[in-house]
Parts: sequence; structure tokens; C-alpha cells
Amino acid sequence: MKQVIFFWNRLYYGIFDYNRLTQIFIYKIFVRLLFCFKHKQNVVRRDKIIILNKNAISALSDTKCSTVLMIADVTMLAFTALLIWTLINLMSMLLPCVSLILVDKTTFCIITAIPSLTINYFILWRKDKYLEYFEVFQKTSQKRNIRWSFISMMCLLLVLTFFILSLCVM
Repeated sequence: MKQVIFFWNRLYYGIFDYNRLTQIFIYKIFVRLLFCFKHKQNVVRRDKIIILNKNAISALSDTKCSTVLMIADVTMLAFTALLIWTLINLMSMLLPCVSLILVDKTTFCIITAIPSLTINYFILWRKDKYLEYFEVFQKTSQKRNIRWSFISMMCLLLVLTFFILSLCVM
């Protein structure tokens, strides 16, 4: 079970790191364009921009409360929901009485939300357990973190593909 929790947290950190790198990249492009525009007008000082950049990047990289963390949370919930839907579709192929085709939307959302939230709460968010794993993962090399970010995105695409295939087979 510890290995499953470690893997789930590794996927979560990979998604967080991918989104963090993407947001920082977009922010730097936006700031450079803004700096070039303002610099031509001689309006802004370079030292103020450097301090603001450091503050903004540290805010984007915050592991307690940031938009990047919120995007990673939503991505993990979507990942879990896709896994649940795929399993339900595969079970309904084997046992037609399990099919959720006749279920209304609210019941379907409840059937999806309860396991998704429960799994992610107990594995990731309970007592901020993910922060302990984040500290471990941040100590690893940047190359390994980038590799795991790539693996996390591939897992997300793979689960999405399995979900689409399970719909096609049904």
C-alpha cells in the first residue's frame, strides 16, 4: 500500500511540477514582453522588475496555496474520475446489470465524486500528507522531476485513451 501511495503522490508532484514550469514559462514571456514595452518608454527600473519576478515566481511555486496547486488538485480529481469511469464501463461490459446508463446526472456525479474525493483525500490531502512527499521529491534531481512530470502527463493521456476506448467498446 505504501508503494501505491508513493506512486500516487509522485504522479501528483509530477502534475504540480509540470504546471509550475508551464506557469513560470508563461509568466516570464509575459514579463519580458511587458518589460520590453515599458523599457522603450523609460518608465520602469530594472531592479524593481527583478524583485517582482522573484516574488511572483515564489508565489507560483508555493506548495501550500497557489494556482498551480489548485490546477494539480483538479487534474488529480479528473484523473481519478476517469479511472472510475473506465472501471465502471469495463465492469458494465462484463456485468450488464452494473451499467450506469439509466442513472440520472446527479446520481452519476455522486457516484463519481465520492470515490474521487475519498481516494485523493486519504492519499494526498489528509493532514497535508502531500507536503512530506513534496519535500522528498524536491530533493531529487531536476532531470528526474522533469521525467516524472512527463510520466504523469502520459499517465493522464493513457487513462483518457482507455476511457475513450471503453466507451467505444461498449
